[in-house]
Amino acid sequence: MENQVEEIKKKINIVNIVGEQVALKKKGKNFVGLCPFHGEKTASFMVNEELQIYKCFGCGSGGDVYKFLMEVEGLDFVEALEKLADKAGVKLIKRTSGGHDPKRELLEVHNLAAEYYHYLLTKHPAGEAARGYLRERGVKEKLIETFRLGYSLPEWDGLVKYLVNKKRYRSEVLIAAGLATGNEKRLYDRFRGRIMFPLLDISGRIVGFSGRVLPGAKEDEAKYINSPETEIYHKSKMLFGLTVARAEIKKKNRVVLVEGELDMISSFAAGVSETVAIKGSALTSEMIGILSRLTNTFILALDADAAGEAAMKRSIEEAEKLELSIKMVEITGGKDPDEIARSKPREWVEMVEKAPPVYEFFFNKAVDKWGTDSVEGVSKVVREVVPYLAKVENGVIREVWARKLAEKVGVDKARVWEEIEKIRFGRKEEKAEVNVKPSEAAGKQLFDLQVVGLLLFSTDELREKIKKVLVGLPVVGAAGKLVETILESGEIKKVEKFIAGLPQELRSLAQEAYLVGSEGEVGEKEVKRLVLEWARREVRGERNRLTTLIKKEEEAGEEALLANLSEKLVKLNTLEKKLVIS
Repeated sequence: MENQVEEIKKKINIVNIVGEQVALKKKGKNFVGLCPFHGEKTASFMVNEELQIYKCFGCGSGGDVYKFLMEVEGLDFVEALEKLADKAGVKLIKRTSGGHDPKRELLEVHNLAAEYYHYLLTKHPAGEAARGYLRERGVKEKLIETFRLGYSLPEWDGLVKYLVNKKRYRSEVLIAAGLATGNEKRLYDRFRGRIMFPLLDISGRIVGFSGRVLPGAKEDEAKYINSPETEIYHKSKMLFGLTVARAEIKKKNRVVLVEGELDMISSFAAGVSETVAIKGSALTSEMIGILSRLTNTFILALDADAAGEAAMKRSIEEAEKLELSIKMVEITGGKDPDEIARSKPREWVEMVEKAPPVYEFFFNKAVDKWGTDSVEGVSKVVREVVPYLAKVENGVIREVWARKLAEKVGVDKARVWEEIEKIRFGRKEEKAEVNVKPSEAAGKQLFDLQVVGLLLFSTDELREKIKKVLVGLPVVGAAGKLVETILESGEIKKVEKFIAGLPQELRSLAQEAYLVGSEGEVGEKEVKRLVLEWARREVRGERNRLTTLIKKEEEAGEEALLANLSEKLVKLNTLEKKLVIS
């Protein structure tokens, strides 16, 4: 198994795997992007092709391709191994089972359920009504296959019989999966007589379902029912169609968000292939986090009823924190994206292309609603729009849109700004924002990495000059030990090979330093300056330590130790004066 782990790593390029989840740009020898593990506005996440590693200098997350998949997709090691083996074309040696894996069972049973529902829809006579309904909705066979659509029988226990009697799954597994309700004595299918939409996680695994009734259902029957929250299904992270749309989202650098599965499918069929559907009208922080790795432009095409508008406001607030570009589709000529995309695909494409910035959308909506011909109308427009502007974190953006609103309704910008500040002042009173600053220790660590990285990529001649100056410098911590090792190593022909030969306790630090040092060219003069600054810091740190020890020994009356420490301090002061690289 261990050999296969390494074999797969050699056949897989970490840049490609990370690039499926994060929009990366080449910078020097590294690829950089926004970290998928914490919210950030400035890219501090790096991937290196030579070392096959990633590192975020914001949150500290880092590792190889296996660890990346485990962290970003919530996989265990075996799941990550299996996924990468499939991509690499490596057939894994079958492992002996160490007992049943509950999570794996849930995934298996969902996949079998999807196959069962898909068969009923596409091959079984019982699925004819469902097939007819989808044809009427413009969902052709190719789309049915692309999205693995299915159909659940109207009977009480069709899926239960298949999974329990034929596939020998325990009742409790079906209940835990959210596919059945009841108990061992009497078990019922959760989904009955519905079009079935498989719901996939970001890893492309089926983790739940959404079921839509066919026309003619009872009035009291819910139009849609979804899987309940389970160990593998979490509504707040669910984006229908993401696995299909991911490549286009990255390519076009934008994502179109709609509310329902059929909205997504119809939009996709109309040519807007960068579309995904959220569950309900709430765009959660988890969804925003997933999508912001791929693009910084969000185009919302969500319901604008009271509940939908409230959800949109929350969504905009969340997106604003990451300074994303947000636009709103002005839906006209139909009740929803599904209807327009089916009946007027060209018009739908045009609506998406012409989607105005979110604040312009709200301006237009408020003006259409209240007008600007009266004092009362203007007042209502301002009262409706200002709360949105007050939540904009970026002061420049807030200023621009405040001016635009003032121009639109014909009032002095100062009056609009006054209303914005009233709301913002009140908000600050309610919730003080925590400003997190990098710790002093974190700053020192990054500086250590920078110096080590520069030494790794310096010429042998420059390293020899630095070595002569740093003779006698106290070796403190892993960074000091690594600097010493680099300077004592002599000629470094290939940095990657040098790092691979380091002891394990120094290798990971050297890899991180490689990422920092390979970002771009640094002149010899700057390298000398930074190394000397680092050396002086080390001297100051050691001097502070010695001074503390001397005070303690003076109090204890230990004359011999005191003399030894004082001698070291003198040598240290002498060394500091000699820290000059010619």
